[in-house]
Amino acid sequence: MTHCPHDAIDFAVYCVGTTLYAHMNAIEFRESFRKFLKNDERYKKFIAIINRGREERLLFWQEHAVEQFCDKHALDIPSFDVLQEILCVCELHGNTLEDGKVKVFCGHVDYSPDYKQACAKLFPNSYISAVNGPEEMYGEYSDIRFCKACREAEQQWRDEHA
Repeated sequence: MTHCPHDAIDFAVYCVGTTLYAHMNAIEFRESFRKFLKNDERYKKFIAIINRGREERLLFWQEHAVEQFCDKHALDIPSFDVLQEILCVCELHGNTLEDGKVKVFCGHVDYSPDYKQACAKLFPNSYISAVNGPEEMYGEYSDIRFCKACREAEQQWRDEHA
């Protein structure tokens, strides 16, 4: 079994460089899955939902796509946790998301419409600033996954729009 850094769970099937169900590694899985979806926007939406999903499950259309893909490639259907690790990449930049921590605050921040639009288009996985959380976590740190290129893009955007 290979231990992957994103989770305390050991899987022998999803780390980059190891075999995924004896057919493909994680990089090959992502690329084949992107091609299978035949639509980069659909692939990006799939990635964004799974990386930000709070439900710990796939949506119906995602389940259907994974089932069809696995049938086509004679793969066992991976669990949600395994899929999260395989697809732990930035939908915009394609970089593997890195583990990090951000401070938790309790309250409401009213971001400008320009910032919200830029965040969605230019740096969706930045998580450069604190995150809103439950009051009991105020001042503590929360685990996040971020993209370095998104953080750089956000910093550049902030510098230009200060």
